Amino acid sequence: MNTENLKESVSAVFTFENQVFGIKRPAHLPVFPGYFATPGGKVDAVDFQGEELPEFFRVARPEIMRALIREVREELGLDLLILYQEQNINFISHYGEAVTPIFNPYRFRNTYIRIDVKEKLDFILDKNEVDFGEWGSPGDFIAKFDAALLLAVPPAIRILKQLAQHGDFQGPIDFSSPQNFEEEVPEIESLKGVKQFLPLSHTFPPANRTNSFLIGDESSRKILIDPSPKPSEWGKYLKTISRYQIDAIFLTHHHPDHYELADQLARLKNLPMLMSEITWLRIKKKRGDRFFDGISVEFVKEGNVVTQSLGQDVLAYAVPGHDDGQLALAPKNLNWFLVGDLIQTIGTVVIGDDEGNMADYFKTLNRVIDLNPKYLIPSHGIIIGGTHKLKQTLMHRQMREDEILSLVNRQKSFQEILDTIYHGLDSMLIPYAKKTIEAHLKKLRDEKKIS
Repeated sequence: MNTENLKESVSAVFTFENQVFGIKRPAHLPVFPGYFATPGGKVDAVDFQGEELPEFFRVARPEIMRALIREVREELGLDLLILYQEQNINFISHYGEAVTPIFNPYRFRNTYIRIDVKEKLDFILDKNEVDFGEWGSPGDFIAKFDAALLLAVPPAIRILKQLAQHGDFQGPIDFSSPQNFEEEVPEIESLKGVKQFLPLSHTFPPANRTNSFLIGDESSRKILIDPSPKPSEWGKYLKTISRYQIDAIFLTHHHPDHYELADQLARLKNLPMLMSEITWLRIKKKRGDRFFDGISVEFVKEGNVVTQSLGQDVLAYAVPGHDDGQLALAPKNLNWFLVGDLIQTIGTVVIGDDEGNMADYFKTLNRVIDLNPKYLIPSHGIIIGGTHKLKQTLMHRQMREDEILSLVNRQKSFQEILDTIYHGLDSMLIPYAKKTIEAHLKKLRDEKKIS
């Protein structure tokens, strides 16, 4: 795995007897928002300088340990050096290093340091960095993850499982991926019941992958969502999904990076395809009537149940705006909401052409915000916690619209609006910026704010 240009980070795995201290990261953070984790953060320039640490702390590189001491002081209000001087640490050990997979734009080499203490500590949490924290048994945290009540990356789950099996283990843990990325596409299950595959796809920058998901309980229909690897990824994708039963293919909407090669997969495995009628019509218009030859197509509408996940009916939701035929999926308890291209954690959603509508997009964002799902599952990027990204996207769109309205009122031309708002934008993205401006202008005209 290429480890060039990785940022360094460190995490503190605090343990006391048979318990471990875990935190939930705030939803506003750009990196792993809403995830269960152990406290820590980035190694900064300041951590490469400073006094020599006591021998007791020399279990990793000096900058790593200085960062650990600083982050614990900032996030938890605890001075590890004082804790050591007061002889309240049983041991401190190097618990292993985990490298963020290639599909995540925020890549770190994270060093885990286990700190076993003599009494259960009461931390003073920095609310900007920690939503909440709690002591608990590794088994209890694993049970919450298995019930989809925790969002977590594989290293965090591996730590919990290691502690549950061997609480006295001092490390290091092997955090390497069991996958061979030369032969398979990346696969992750950071939310129980939602398997995420990340093949390279024909999407537009800065995203280069379109998520595909597999949902459905053992006793329910197994639904593969948006299988769309680019042709060079076809073999890897097939090998990865071949480990699982698949009963049907579901398409969120008609954009090619969400259905490329889906027809071939449907014929190969004799699978029906589920989608909205609008999506079906738009794909036929773009690809011709023969695209669906030999494939059974089922139309899905708002409120239809497509499968069950962890015992909950999974319902379809109409989410127009980016595309008027786009459907989202969510369990009845709204533990998660698969939003498709409603938002992205990599890049920006394009609204435009005849299938997009900015007014509908605003309404849809507000609707999902009001539904308040616990986790959001986008088509590009990782699963995230809370509705912060939806609110942030809506605020950004409103700000753009206010800018456009102001420029129009100042008699600026379309080109002047483009040059002002998207100054310095990559030339490859200019056509998409134009579509977005046109969509805002249409919304303003329909609302009689401009003529």
